[in-house]
Amino acid sequence: MSTASSAPDLGAEREVDLRRWRDAVLGNRWFVVAGLVVGGLYSLSGASAWAGTATIQPAQPFNSAGNPVLNYTSSPVAIELLVTSGRAIDAAAAAAGMSPDQLEGHVTTSDVITSFGPVATRGTVLISITVTLPQRTRAEKAANALSHFVVNTTEGPFVRTQIKVYEQRAVSQNEQLASVTSLINAYQNTLKKTKLPPFEQLVLTSELDDAESRQGTIDLQMTGNEAALTLAQSIEIAQIINPAAAVKVTSRSRPDSLLFGGLIGLIIGVLVALVLGLRSPRIRLAR
Repeated sequence: MSTASSAPDLGAEREVDLRRWRDAVLGNRWFVVAGLVVGGLYSLSGASAWAGTATIQPAQPFNSAGNPVLNYTSSPVAIELLVTSGRAIDAAAAAAGMSPDQLEGHVTTSDVITSFGPVATRGTVLISITVTLPQRTRAEKAANALSHFVVNTTEGPFVRTQIKVYEQRAVSQNEQLASVTSLINAYQNTLKKTKLPPFEQLVLTSELDDAESRQGTIDLQMTGNEAALTLAQSIEIAQIINPAAAVKVTSRSRPDSLLFGGLIGLIIGVLVALVLGLRSPRIRLAR
């Protein structure tokens, strides 16, 4: 004796499930529309940021012979490590009115080569410090604070001592020049206004020549010292070439952002409408 059993109608059950899902989504279609709109607007608001870039010239100390001294102050890698260090991030975050966690990971550095070709290795290397944040003012303040941090930190004691020596030497040379100039004026007035015997006049003229020669020597020394002081102040210590001025940057195009955000919002809206619809008593009763 055989028992006949009817096979389940899988197509009918699948059609019922699809109908339930469709009714659930259509019944809560406002969630789908809201997800599409909110996703698009959110993507547009998050597609742009502000980048503040400050450009600095690294320090380059020179020895007494005029040869460059290689140390960490002239190394782009060392400056990058310095800019991204905890002390630098803390100082920049405080200047920008934010927490270090908000700033960390948003700071980058890059080299700017000022010459090309065979002479590129002899060209000055500038360093750009860039801070990218959603807020324009914070990006500018953080980048400027980091550039000042580099300048203050890389101004080593060797260069500071050199600058003091040059400044003190300049004061001494000015005093010597003033003394010699006064002596020359006295000699010249005496020769013009006083009738001296020929021998005394010859001696005074010789003294005047020596004083004028001394004056020329001091002038040359002052020129060399002034050049060395200028070199120390403008090259041997780091300089801020361009302070940061934030510009708006876009991570992706607006159509792509709108499409991506709208798609994500649409998927979320469909899922919400589906879950709420399937839990609705009306849908369960229709089943």
